[in-house]
Amino acid sequence: MMDTFCTHLSKIIKWPDQQEQNQISNDIFIQHGVTNVIGYIDGTHVRLPMRLKQDQDYINRKGFPSVQLQVVIDHQMLIRHNYVGWPGCTHDARVLRNSRLYIHADRHFENNKYIMGDSAYPVKEWLLTPYRDNGHLTDIQKRYNRKFSSMGQIVERAIGHIKCRFRRTLNIHLYNIEAVSKVVHCACILHNICILAGDELQDFIDTNPDINANIFQQIFGNDQAGVALRDRVANALP
Repeated sequence: MMDTFCTHLSKIIKWPDQQEQNQISNDIFIQHGVTNVIGYIDGTHVRLPMRLKQDQDYINRKGFPSVQLQVVIDHQMLIRHNYVGWPGCTHDARVLRNSRLYIHADRHFENNKYIMGDSAYPVKEWLLTPYRDNGHLTDIQKRYNRKFSSMGQIVERAIGHIKCRFRRTLNIHLYNIEAVSKVVHCACILHNICILAGDELQDFIDTNPDINANIFQQIFGNDQAGVALRDRVANALP
């Protein structure tokens, strides 16, 4: 059954084409007054009953075994990209750097579009994050961070829906990474089917304590072009 579901992954979880990107960014601009945003990225931990192959790398910073799930969602909570399987101790930015989203970023982002992520990720021309609070942020930077925080809550809600509604993802009692990944892929597909069917989600959304088991500082440098874009976005906020 899982194999059958996973064969439909690319039909249900699809990166938006140029026309869709324009529509998404327009809708987000109407909602939030921020231009060219097409989605929100975050990582979460899928708990396991034990380390796979007794590998210590599966133990995350909170001390339990897990694998990482990376998702990008749009303004309707549709998953547009998912990537699963890295051990729980892995930095979110390293998971990103090994994903197709990063490797083929030039194919994913049309006409200056970008996604938003938390401070664990590096700033790129296609990925903006909050300003690091060093105690000396300007009012413009603080306003940007507040706006970012408000907008980014939608990805946490999407992850909460996946885990609360498809509860096997709270603790997957399987012992090989391929099977674990298939369960997670199936949950992501079912999440999107619920969205597309107009299902009521609110009763199933919960904040799960395992969502951010690793709170990381950034380990990769920012791109100067991305930093300049973030400043322009911050300065343009109403």
